[in-house]
Amino acid sequence: MPDGVLIVDNKSTRIIPGLVMPYEAEDVYTRALPTYRHLSGHTYDILPAAVGGEHLLRHAANAHTRTFGRSRFLTKSPFNAFRIGQLEQLFGPVIRYVRIDRPRREVAEPLARNRFVFRRDGRELTHEQAYDAFNSAILADVPRGRTRSVTLEALRDSPDQIVADLLARLDESPQEAGT
Repeated sequence: MPDGVLIVDNKSTRIIPGLVMPYEAEDVYTRALPTYRHLSGHTYDILPAAVGGEHLLRHAANAHTRTFGRSRFLTKSPFNAFRIGQLEQLFGPVIRYVRIDRPRREVAEPLARNRFVFRRDGRELTHEQAYDAFNSAILADVPRGRTRSVTLEALRDSPDQIVADLLARLDESPQEAGT
């Protein structure tokens, strides 16, 4: 990349695949489909999701698939749990979802250890309530025919088999994908 790209405002460069760090992908989602307000550190106010800069998300996804020569765009964000309705509105049946099911306790403990704080409707959620909020949003909104759920234990026990199965299911029609 030319040296000039480094003098551009970082917000502008975050859609350039070669300059995007994995943690910055959430920045693109936040601008395109806002669903929270970052208050400080690891403190977030969860808000109703909205479509913001749809063009930004489409541009970033196209740039990544083009740059890396891939036909699939895979993404992961815990906050995507609250964006399912908007993602469906924008992309519809081309999306496939993978839900990695983890026990509530195994999620709540690192949230507490790393001092994550989530607020919703003006109140602070316990770490267990935060897990429930993310998980219930997924279960309420995800299209069953295009979703594959796996447990974290199964993924740990047979990573090659599970990942191969998930990748194969990404190309199936919604009727074939099942749950």
